[in-house]
Amino acid sequence: MKKRKKATSLTSPQVLNAQARGHLKAGRLKQAAQCYKKLLSKTPNDFTLYNQLGIIYDELREWEQAALWYQKAVEQQPEMAVAHYNIANVLHQQGKDNEALKSYQRTLAIDKHNLAAWNNMAAILYSQGRMTEALTCFKKATEVFPDNPALRSACLAALNYIPGIDRAEEAQAAKEWWLKHGREQHRRYIFANSSAPERILRVGIVSSDLRDHSVSFFLRPLLRNYDPQQITLFCYANVSHPDSVTAELKSLSPYWRDISTFDTGRAVQIIMNDRIDILIDLTGHMTGGRLDIFACQAAPLQMSWLGYPNTTGLPTMHYRITDYETDPPADSDPFYSETLLRLPAFLCYEPPSLDIYPAEPPCLRHKYITFGSLNNPAKNSPPLIELWAAVLKKNPGSRLLLKGVGFDHQEARERMRRLFALHNIQADRLLLRGYTPSRSEHLLVYNQVDIALDTIPYNGTTTTFEALWMGVPVITMRGDRHAARVGASIMGRIAGAEFCAAHREEYITLSFNLAQNTRRLQKLRQELRSRLLSSDLCQGASFCRQFENICRQVWQQWCAKAAQQTSRWGFSPKVGENSSG
Repeated sequence: MKKRKKATSLTSPQVLNAQARGHLKAGRLKQAAQCYKKLLSKTPNDFTLYNQLGIIYDELREWEQAALWYQKAVEQQPEMAVAHYNIANVLHQQGKDNEALKSYQRTLAIDKHNLAAWNNMAAILYSQGRMTEALTCFKKATEVFPDNPALRSACLAALNYIPGIDRAEEAQAAKEWWLKHGREQHRRYIFANSSAPERILRVGIVSSDLRDHSVSFFLRPLLRNYDPQQITLFCYANVSHPDSVTAELKSLSPYWRDISTFDTGRAVQIIMNDRIDILIDLTGHMTGGRLDIFACQAAPLQMSWLGYPNTTGLPTMHYRITDYETDPPADSDPFYSETLLRLPAFLCYEPPSLDIYPAEPPCLRHKYITFGSLNNPAKNSPPLIELWAAVLKKNPGSRLLLKGVGFDHQEARERMRRLFALHNIQADRLLLRGYTPSRSEHLLVYNQVDIALDTIPYNGTTTTFEALWMGVPVITMRGDRHAARVGASIMGRIAGAEFCAAHREEYITLSFNLAQNTRRLQKLRQELRSRLLSSDLCQGASFCRQFENICRQVWQQWCAKAAQQTSRWGFSPKVGENSSG
């Protein structure tokens, strides 16, 4: 006679585990947590359950509980790298970034192949303005992941923030990206494009920033004003998290392609099927860039514009759109792999359509001057802080307002106060503002600022336009490269040399002189918006004609070269320019 199988208890580990998984699949997180707790009472040494409970409370955004369970996991298993990593993420959510950095370091000491830990650690350093350390972090990561192009791009992007970097060093580093990650991808594609020089050109825009990002303010004028008899615009969006701005830009684009989930080959094939004549990159080596597509050369002509303030290093990126102020020929051309195409101004700004207006300068009610910078805190390097401290010392009683997402965290605020304290600037002279959820709230912060101070060596762009739109003058200093000359390019068109310093001492003097003249500040508050709107920096139709003309010129040159090849060989090869260098 066969023995009956013993019925499985409703509280057995197998049943509890199955119930927990079922709750998780249905999104019943609290019920899943209860099942795992009961399971722990039966298998108290299962450290994976502690980590799983941490994940559940993490998803519930109950950070204290999540940290508690993750900590129990590492107590049970000190070498559990994923639990250390999860602790670091929770600490960051709690604003404890210094502790988070230590936990990321512990993670990597156990498992150096945790790419997310490398990236998250660098992101914290970036948000705190510790760009030299962020660069070191990315460089160490490239040693572990030598075949990862995004990490080497991150190193290149970081160089733009660090004072004193040699331009030849930057150019060489960009060339190394091509040699390591780009050259092998280059293919000699046969293009189906007609080489008629006067036909309507098919122009493609590739960007990861077709969203609520500063690039959108400079792309909108092109999308709104281009002449469909001259060019047809295609947008290739590498946007993983589209938003309302993405939807707006999509509505302005007759041909929109989402390439965010496509690998290199698929994206290139889509672009070639669209028979793009000129492909334009708006991201470069910044986060989310698709230089892999440009390395392949997906169109006969390729250009860089807007989003990245330096050379890409790709010989397949034939041109870069700029202007004479940001990239004067004498000292710029040697540092670019691209041929520079200079417009009267390399960008055009579309102001926000919001009923927000400049208020009276706050110095009238405060009786002291408030300087300000709403730039990315990553640009706030130690030499810049020393310069700003000198401005504050020259203006006794003045304040400095700084705004950025990083200042939501107490540790970031304390670090900034310590850096200024090194220059004998007391904490009460710093006004530190964090994230504001709406654009309106962000712009209204300018009404708390009398004079904006530009960042050096990486100038503001959108922030400078915002300041002018809100009637706030910007003191800038002309540097030795594109990123350090954008401020001079913008301010020079609005006020000549009045706010553009040539050196450190002049930056301090210009700030002081303007701070002494409250009547001038009042007048500027009333005038700067109209000056901006009437300048060539806000003339969308005019800018588009210049943009179309430069596209037409380079296309005609390409057609002439194709005609020469036809004459020489007796057929038209229709092969894009190749420089596998």
